[in-house]
Amino acid sequence: MLQTTFQDFTAARLGKLEMESLFEQFEDKANEWRKNILGLKESTQLFAAISRYQKLLQKDGLRFKDIRFHGKTVISKNKVKEIFYQTRSDYSLSARLELTRKALREELFVFANEEAKKDWVKDEIELLSEETYQNLVPLELEFDSFDAEQDYLARKIVRLKMKKVHQAIKKKSVFPYSPAVCSLYANCP
Repeated sequence: MLQTTFQDFTAARLGKLEMESLFEQFEDKANEWRKNILGLKESTQLFAAISRYQKLLQKDGLRFKDIRFHGKTVISKNKVKEIFYQTRSDYSLSARLELTRKALREELFVFANEEAKKDWVKDEIELLSEETYQNLVPLELEFDSFDAEQDYLARKIVRLKMKKVHQAIKKKSVFPYSPAVCSLYANCP
């Protein structure tokens, strides 16, 4: 077995093509394009532009995604935007996003309670296998009535089915950052 560096390995495989080393990529000041990019990143102009853009986003301009469940929009992007811009404007952008996330989870809780009463949930309960039922209901849990058991199962099933929606809100994928960043750099000096 022969040990080589990645640089040597790729140089041997690529043949006549020249590859830049890490030093050449990051330290070579002759590369004017990289020099300009580094200059911009280190400048106070970029910092000031980001600060101005953040203040602009505090008032308007953030884009949001629809929150969907079973192919249906549960909370529209306009509603998410409305919730965000109703939070206190003196809070930081991240604090406002966190408050919006909490408000969205509360709305989803209300939606889940409504959804638990629908026919598709009743069908899911009827089709539960014994093993699935045992996974859903802890052994120590006892129900007072058949209706209490059905209600518990319905809420549990809806919660499991909505897990991806809750995770999307928790991971903040309802707030797409890429368009905001692209917009910033498009308007950057």
